[in-house]
Amino acid sequence: MMTTSLAWLTYGLALAAIGFVLASMLVASEPPLADARAGHRGILRARSIAAGGLVRWIDPIVRHVAAWLPSSRLGSLGVRAEEALARAGSPHGWVASELVAASIVLSAIATLGALLACAMVPRVPIALVPLATMVGAAHPLSILREARAHRERTITRALPGCVEVMALCMSAGMDFVGAVRTTLSDAVAAGTPLHDELTRMLEELQLGSTRGAALARLGERVPTRPVRDLVNAALRAEEKGSPLADALAVQASVLRQRRGVAVEEAAARASLALLAPLTLVFGAIMLLVLGPMALSIAEGL
Repeated sequence: MMTTSLAWLTYGLALAAIGFVLASMLVASEPPLADARAGHRGILRARSIAAGGLVRWIDPIVRHVAAWLPSSRLGSLGVRAEEALARAGSPHGWVASELVAASIVLSAIATLGALLACAMVPRVPIALVPLATMVGAAHPLSILREARAHRERTITRALPGCVEVMALCMSAGMDFVGAVRTTLSDAVAAGTPLHDELTRMLEELQLGSTRGAALARLGERVPTRPVRDLVNAALRAEEKGSPLADALAVQASVLRQRRGVAVEEAAARASLALLAPLTLVFGAIMLLVLGPMALSIAEGL
C-alpha cells in the first residue's frame, strides 16, 4: 500500500515539476507588467519592497503572471478585485491582475512545498497537498482583509482630530483645499492611511474634481460609518449652502463622542474577558494555600 502511494506521489511530483517548468517558460516569454514607480500605487509598492518579506521576493514573478491576466480577461472578477483593493488601500500597490497572479503563484509554491514534504517525510499525509493549495490561494485574500481592517481602524481613530483642525482652518478664512493642505502638513502623520487618503483627495481637487465628487470617492474607498457620516454632512452642507466649517465642527464633536463611547465599550469587554483568567488564577492560589492543609488533615485522620 505504501509502495503504491509512494509511486503515485513520485508521478505527482514529476508532473508538477514538468508543469512548473512549462508554466515558467510560458510566463517568461511575456514581458512583465510595468512596475509602477510614480503616483499613489508607486509609493505603496516602494514601501512594500522596502519593508521586505515574502511579497518582495515574489513581486517579479507576480508581475510576469499578471501580464497574462489583463482586466479584459478577468471580467467581473477583476471588478470585484479592484473594489476590494480600493477598500483595503491597495496593499503593496497591487492592481486586480496582480492580486489574482499572487494567488496563483502562492498556491503553486504551496503545492510544490507540500509535495516535497510528502516525498521526503513518509508520515506526512497526501491530503496536505490540496490543503496547502487552498491556503496558498487564499493568502492574498487574508492580506486584503487584514489591510482593510487595520486601515479602517487607523482612519477611524485619527479622523476626529483631523476634522477638527479642518474646521478651525476654514473658520479662520481658509478654503477647503487650503484646510486639507494645512491638515496634511500639521495634523496627520505622513505614511498613515488617513494621510494617504487626504493626499489622494487633494490631488483630485487640484486636478479639477469638484469637492462633492472628491468627498464621495473618499466615502467609497473608506466605507466606514464615521467617514460616511462626514461625507454625507459635507454634501448636505454644500447642497443647502450652509457653511462647511460649521458642519465639520459638528462632525468633529460627534466623532469624538462616538470614539469615547467605543473606548468605554472596549474597556467593559476587556473587564469581562479578564474575568475567566482571574477566576482560574484565584482558584490556583486557593488550591496552593488550602491543598497542604487538606492533606495534613487527611493524614491526621
